[in-house]
Amino acid sequence: MPYLSVSTGIQEIGPEIALYAHKATAPFLLGSSWLGGAASLAVVHFARQFETVDSVEITALLDEHDMGGPAAQADFNRLTMMSSTLGLESGKWQWKPSGEQGRSVTSVDGRQIPGLSYAPFDVFSLPVTTGAETVLFDFALGETASHRRGEHFSTEITIAISGRKKDGTTGRSHYEFVHPAGQAPVTALAVALAVERLTGLDGKAPTAPGLYFAEMLVEADYAIKRFKEFGASITQAA
Repeated sequence: MPYLSVSTGIQEIGPEIALYAHKATAPFLLGSSWLGGAASLAVVHFARQFETVDSVEITALLDEHDMGGPAAQADFNRLTMMSSTLGLESGKWQWKPSGEQGRSVTSVDGRQIPGLSYAPFDVFSLPVTTGAETVLFDFALGETASHRRGEHFSTEITIAISGRKKDGTTGRSHYEFVHPAGQAPVTALAVALAVERLTGLDGKAPTAPGLYFAEMLVEADYAIKRFKEFGASITQAA
């Protein structure tokens, strides 16, 4: 039976790795990337515009009213109280004290919100997936642009990718991933796509035993198509 986890911290994967090492008879999906892998799948999708990728910088804005129930609150408290967070900068892994001031998170309406360094699994998966020597993730809990306008709270992900583009020029491109109903539908669809692929419900053979991240299993362009069908706005920013 396939294994899928979505709320494990970067310093908590030991038991999962040990279980897989001793019982490698099923596929294990380490799905604790941001929103079940949604951010990483978007990065892989947009990175195809580049010949080579030098850096990937992700920020996530979670609305203060979008925390979820007691279990989600407990996960958030546990993950943000860890002693340090991990980032890759210029090819070197760097540990920062947990809760250390990170980059400001820019909402899609242009507001600057103080961010915290955070390390979901995107941080150590995307360097391998994209070849980037810098991968950073910063997180903020605050008011999203839609909620500020008096609408339902949304969830916001911004992505900046730097590198050499297909036309030979070098540059930096920015992208926005917003869902108007918050983080829950994005995470739910990411998990559904993963389960579909793990079990073969997508019409293909079930996934073979192995250790996986979401972007290794789910085809990124297909995932972006499904996220858009599910109500997400995924665009290249000006």
